Amino acid sequence: MTVAETAAPAADGAVRIGIRLRALRAEQGLTIPALAAKASLSAGLISQIERGQSNPSIKTIQRLTSALGVNLWAFLGAAEAEPGGEPGPEAAETPPSCSAARSARGCWSGRRGW
Repeated sequence: MTVAETAAPAADGAVRIGIRLRALRAEQGLTIPALAAKASLSAGLISQIERGQSNPSIKTIQRLTSALGVNLWAFLGAAEAEPGGEPGPEAAETPPSCSAARSARGCWSGRRGW
């Protein structure tokens, strides 16, 4: 496997995150500088993430989800979208590794409140 082949999945993930970030920002009528101020991030970083040119760290994703008022699963839920392009009702509540039945009683024993 070449370096380019191993980099492709990571780049696809960065593009998906960027598309989702731009959609959430637009839904809330926020400009890049306004979101940057709310999230305590630079406007340049947000622009790079939206264009798929930067893979955000977990801390950056936490700041973005907090500033946008969405949970992590809603932020990443576009990858689990239904055919209409919108995330399914369980996407905002259920981590990708949980089944709907397991999430009702908590995924991974003893953990609740996704």
